[in-house]
Amino acid sequence: VFERAFYSAPHRLIGKTLLLRVTPERVEIYHEHERVASHSRAPRPGMRFSTILHYPPTLLEGVMATPVRLRAKAAEAGPALSDLVGRILDDKPVDRLRQAQGLVGFIKRYGPERVEAACRRALVFGEESYRSISMILRAGLENMPLPPEAVSAGPVPATATFARPVADIAAHL
Repeated sequence: VFERAFYSAPHRLIGKTLLLRVTPERVEIYHEHERVASHSRAPRPGMRFSTILHYPPTLLEGVMATPVRLRAKAAEAGPALSDLVGRILDDKPVDRLRQAQGLVGFIKRYGPERVEAACRRALVFGEESYRSISMILRAGLENMPLPPEAVSAGPVPATATFARPVADIAAHL
């Protein structure tokens, strides 16, 4: 920390004494006279500057979440979560990566069964967002019965394109 701004250094140096060399433009971090990091100087307090290579390997998985890995984790939990994460990542994956990561993160907090049920419920109502799933899980609504009008029998298969309505067939019986 320098002037209430935060700068990263390699994780192997946690607990070690580090020296700073500060110029109007840069903050350089040294350990035993060797430069280990260099960052732009923060223009105001509270800013954070970090380099991904400074993170410990255990934290990299969360930071380096990729669409492929998120889709795989979602598929392990169930088809509804997989479908929801797929829809989110199909639409602007770079912008919505954190949202997908949050949905998959619910598995640790609530368990795969609850998250799967919440995603199923959200998909029925057309609510495909992190916020919707979060509200369903916090309120414990994932296993509430769905209203009959919200449950559909699914799309008509392509082989049934010329099928008559059931009422027409029942009238002849």
